[in-house]
Amino acid sequence: MIKCSFCGFPIEEETAQRGCSGCPFKGNCRNIKCPNCGFEMPEEPKWLKKLKGWGRKANG
Repeated sequence: MIKCSFCGFPIEEETAQRGCSGCPFKGNCRNIKCPNCGFEMPEEPKWLKKLKGWGRKANG
């Protein structure tokens, strides 16, 4: 789960809306659109997700 960097709304990455509807790069960018405020933000890189996962394991 990620949070919108603009409004803080929690977003499930698996069901997140892609922000490429009106973009000329349609389908090639990795933006996620917040369903609450419509703000588009880049998807979190896989290496960062793994790093966060390791931190949770060490603390938990």
